[in-house]
Amino acid sequence: KETEENDETGFFENLDIPWNLNINYNLNITRPVIVNEQGVFKDTVQFIQTLSMNANFTIFKMFRFGVMTGYDFKNMEFQPTRLSLYVDLHCWELSISVRPNGRQQSYSISFNVKSSLLKDLKIKKQDTFGGGGGFF
Repeated sequence: KETEENDETGFFENLDIPWNLNINYNLNITRPVIVNEQGVFKDTVQFIQTLSMNANFTIFKMFRFGVMTGYDFKNMEFQPTRLSLYVDLHCWELSISVRPNGRQQSYSISFNVKSSLLKDLKIKKQDTFGGGGGFF
Protein backbone atom coordinates (compact mmCIF):
# COMPACT_ATOMS: atom_id res chain seq x y z
CA LYS A 1 0.00 0.00 0.00
CA GLU A 2 1.50 3.30 -1.10
CA THR A 3 1.68 6.18 1.39
CA GLU A 4 2.77 9.80 1.18
CA GLU A 5 6.27 8.99 2.45
CA ASN A 6 7.16 6.66 -0.46
CA ASP A 7 5.10 8.38 -3.18
CA GLU A 8 7.35 8.53 -6.23
CA THR A 9 4.62 9.45 -8.74
CA GLY A 10 3.42 12.63 -7.02
CA PHE A 11 -0.13 11.29 -6.85
CA PHE A 12 -0.63 12.24 -3.19
CA GLU A 13 0.62 15.81 -3.68
CA ASN A 14 -2.70 16.80 -5.25
CA LEU A 15 -4.85 14.66 -2.95
CA ASP A 16 -5.32 17.36 -0.32
CA ILE A 17 -9.09 17.41 0.30
CA PRO A 18 -10.31 20.71 1.72
CA TRP A 19 -13.89 20.60 2.93
CA ASN A 20 -16.42 22.57 4.92
CA LEU A 21 -19.68 21.79 6.66
CA ASN A 22 -22.26 24.33 7.80
CA ILE A 23 -25.17 23.27 9.99
CA ASN A 24 -27.82 25.86 10.85
CA TYR A 25 -30.78 25.66 13.19
CA ASN A 26 -33.45 28.33 12.80
CA LEU A 27 -36.25 29.00 15.28
CA ASN A 28 -38.84 31.57 14.23
CA ILE A 29 -41.52 32.52 16.77
CA THR A 30 -44.37 34.73 15.59
CA ARG A 31 -47.58 35.91 17.21
CA PRO A 32 -50.07 36.69 14.46
CA VAL A 33 -53.57 37.90 15.25
CA ILE A 34 -56.13 35.91 13.28
CA VAL A 35 -59.74 37.01 12.78
CA ASN A 36 -62.25 34.23 12.13
CA GLU A 37 -65.62 34.45 10.31
CA GLN A 38 -67.47 35.71 13.41
CA GLY A 39 -65.01 38.57 13.88
CA VAL A 40 -63.42 36.99 16.94
CA PHE A 41 -59.73 37.58 17.40
CA LYS A 42 -57.65 34.49 17.93
CA ASP A 43 -54.30 35.13 19.52
CA THR A 44 -51.80 32.35 18.69
CA VAL A 45 -48.11 31.73 18.82
CA GLN A 46 -46.49 29.93 15.90
CA PHE A 47 -43.17 28.10 16.05
CA ILE A 48 -41.28 27.36 12.84
CA GLN A 49 -38.12 25.29 13.22
CA THR A 50 -35.74 24.29 10.43
CA LEU A 51 -32.40 22.56 10.32
CA SER A 52 -30.23 23.02 7.24
CA MET A 53 -26.89 21.60 6.13
CA ASN A 54 -24.48 22.75 3.46
CA ALA A 55 -21.32 20.76 2.75
CA ASN A 56 -18.69 20.73 0.02
CA PHE A 57 -15.29 19.25 -0.62
CA THR A 58 -12.63 19.66 -3.28
CA ILE A 59 -10.61 16.89 -4.93
CA PHE A 60 -7.44 17.48 -6.98
CA LYS A 61 -7.97 21.28 -6.81
CA MET A 62 -10.29 21.14 -9.79
CA PHE A 63 -13.38 19.16 -8.72
CA ARG A 64 -15.69 20.64 -6.08
CA PHE A 65 -18.70 18.62 -4.93
CA GLY A 66 -21.48 20.07 -2.82
CA VAL A 67 -24.75 19.16 -1.16
CA MET A 68 -27.35 21.37 0.48
CA THR A 69 -30.37 20.00 2.32
CA GLY A 70 -32.52 20.58 5.36
CA TYR A 71 -35.50 19.53 7.44
CA ASP A 72 -38.65 21.47 8.35
CA PHE A 73 -39.85 20.36 11.81
CA LYS A 74 -43.27 22.04 11.54
CA ASN A 75 -44.26 20.29 8.30
CA MET A 76 -42.16 17.22 9.18
CA GLU A 77 -40.56 17.04 5.74
CA PHE A 78 -37.16 17.37 4.12
CA GLN A 79 -36.41 20.55 2.24
CA PRO A 80 -35.38 20.20 -1.40
CA THR A 81 -31.84 18.86 -1.73
CA ARG A 82 -29.38 20.38 -4.18
CA LEU A 83 -26.31 18.52 -5.45
CA SER A 84 -23.62 20.44 -7.28
CA LEU A 85 -20.40 19.79 -9.15
CA TYR A 86 -17.90 22.44 -10.24
CA VAL A 87 -14.95 21.59 -12.49
CA ASP A 88 -12.11 24.07 -13.03
CA LEU A 89 -10.69 23.44 -16.50
CA HIS A 90 -7.99 26.16 -16.33
CA CYS A 91 -9.48 28.67 -18.81
CA TRP A 92 -12.95 27.12 -18.77
CA GLU A 93 -15.31 26.07 -16.01
CA LEU A 94 -18.17 23.60 -15.84
CA SER A 95 -20.98 23.83 -13.27
CA ILE A 96 -23.71 21.24 -12.79
CA SER A 97 -26.50 21.57 -10.26
CA VAL A 98 -29.30 19.05 -9.69
CA ARG A 99 -32.36 19.30 -7.44
CA PRO A 100 -33.55 15.65 -7.41
CA ASN A 101 -36.41 15.85 -4.90
CA GLY A 102 -39.26 18.10 -3.89
CA ARG A 103 -41.68 20.10 -6.01
CA GLN A 104 -38.92 21.92 -7.85
CA GLN A 105 -37.02 19.04 -9.43
CA SER A 106 -34.61 20.64 -11.87
CA TYR A 107 -31.11 20.74 -13.23
CA SER A 108 -28.71 23.36 -14.51
CA ILE A 109 -25.57 22.92 -16.62
CA SER A 110 -23.22 25.77 -17.46
CA PHE A 111 -19.99 25.64 -19.47
CA ASN A 112 -18.20 28.97 -19.84
CA VAL A 113 -14.92 30.82 -20.23
CA LYS A 114 -13.45 32.07 -16.93
CA SER A 115 -12.10 35.32 -18.42
CA SER A 116 -14.18 38.38 -17.56
CA LEU A 117 -13.53 39.75 -21.07
CA LEU A 118 -15.24 36.72 -22.63
CA LYS A 119 -17.94 36.21 -19.97
CA ASP A 120 -20.68 36.04 -22.62
CA LEU A 121 -19.06 33.02 -24.27
CA LYS A 122 -20.99 30.22 -22.58
CA ILE A 123 -23.36 27.32 -23.02
CA LYS A 124 -26.12 27.13 -20.43
CA LYS A 125 -29.08 24.80 -19.98
CA GLN A 126 -31.63 24.75 -17.18
CA ASP A 127 -34.84 22.82 -17.09
CA THR A 128 -37.17 20.85 -14.90
CA PHE A 129 -37.09 17.09 -15.01
CA GLY A 130 -39.24 15.71 -17.78
CA GLY A 131 -38.72 18.78 -19.93
CA GLY A 132 -37.29 18.53 -23.41
CA GLY A 133 -34.94 20.72 -25.31
CA GLY A 134 -31.30 20.81 -26.14
CA PHE A 135 -28.45 23.08 -25.21
CA PHE A 136 -29.16 25.81 -27.76
